[in-house]
Amino acid sequence: MDEGELVDPSEAWCILRTAGRDTVRLARSLEDDGYVVWTPVQLQDVRLSRVKVKRDVRVAIMPSYIFARADRLQELRRLAAMPVKPRRGGGWGQPSHASFSIMKRPTGDFALIADRYLVALRVLEAKRRKRPRAETTFEEGTEVRVTEEGGSFAGLLGRVKRSSETITVMISNRLPVTIPTCVLVQADVPAP
Repeated sequence: MDEGELVDPSEAWCILRTAGRDTVRLARSLEDDGYVVWTPVQLQDVRLSRVKVKRDVRVAIMPSYIFARADRLQELRRLAAMPVKPRRGGGWGQPSHASFSIMKRPTGDFALIADRYLVALRVLEAKRRKRPRAETTFEEGTEVRVTEEGGSFAGLLGRVKRSSETITVMISNRLPVTIPTCVLVQADVPAP
């Protein structure tokens, strides 16, 4: 964003900084208290210590950074200045917010960014989203169709080149298309 570009606070985001390990927890607690916040996350398989069990855990893609709607910047500023950051309406039962600061420009004013500058991060988060495993895979040569969950590929027909529980490569109009197996059905199955 250009230095001189004005950003409407009702449509802009300010950038909060926190300890990397506190990113997801702080975003969740601020959201629970009514703030509009977002940090790009992905699910990651983590093995629990001393137990042979795996569990999906939300991990920040950009540890330390949380984007908060700038329309409540003054409230966030007051909260950031407090040594202990109390929760709203939770009483003593809820732990306080993790420590955070609000990013400033070298000129001293708060750094505000327009929503359009977060599009690339949203795309990255969507790409890293964990896809469910399909119940079945497809044999090579099977004609398949992409369901509505396939987004912009919905309705596309093709023949399977190879298939696994997560990804299928199909040939459509002589071009290979890699698509999640969970959004495919056999072409002769009627659309829902």
